[in-house]
Amino acid sequence: MLAEYGFDCIRLSDDWAGADFLAHHKDTVRTLRVQLKSGLVVDKKYEDDHDLNMCFPLDNTEQAWYLIEHSRLLEIVRSLAASRLNSRSWQEKGIIWTWRANQGVRDALEPFAYRARYGHLGFRECTAKARAQT
Repeated sequence: MLAEYGFDCIRLSDDWAGADFLAHHKDTVRTLRVQLKSGLVVDKKYEDDHDLNMCFPLDNTEQAWYLIEHSRLLEIVRSLAASRLNSRSWQEKGIIWTWRANQGVRDALEPFAYRARYGHLGFRECTAKARAQT
């Protein structure tokens, strides 16, 4: 999906400096270190890593993926879902994971949302649809 937005993604064979993959954008010439997650995750071990980005869906439909710096995501959680920081998981393990973000968090994450331009089609269907639009 990120490729549709100009990112060239490079999978890493191991968790390098907290990243599962690198995302290089063709226009900004910036390369992002990205941690791929199955839901919204903030983790105390990444609290001071201002260059690590999180990529995740907020539900199991995966119609939208969010790409945001971990430090910015933690800031959003602190301001709009502070009760999560009182949870046992955060207090004992230093991690929060959820698919069920409140509406305030969802609204704050909207500028960081990426949606498939061609829906949930396979490669051949996407290619055919792209050709038809040109």
